[in-house]
Amino acid sequence: MTNLFTINAPLYIRKANYISEVIAELFPHPDGLIYFELNWHFGQPEETIHIIHGELEGEGPWKIGGNVINMLGCQGCDSTLALQYQDWQHYLQTAADEYPPKELIEAIARKLSQ
Repeated sequence: MTNLFTINAPLYIRKANYISEVIAELFPHPDGLIYFELNWHFGQPEETIHIIHGELEGEGPWKIGGNVINMLGCQGCDSTLALQYQDWQHYLQTAADEYPPKELIEAIARKLSQ
């Protein structure tokens, strides 16, 4: 089984309400998973960081709690998501000093997992 949390490819989530978002950060949670939206650090955590409850199933695409997670660029992917990811990568390369360090991001995920 492919471990979702070790994949280096960009991912997106299609939520149960059929809205899709590119995933900026992804972590396991005791009750499912935690994902951070693009530009999460500019918003309010309760609006930009999400806990998805449920059992993770599949090997790509993955399913959890009525949501589907897939690799960006797979067949049927929305080109808008690909452009959002491209803009995100550009931001990370040009404004890396604005983005929180990995240690802080992991600490936030750990706190949410308690």
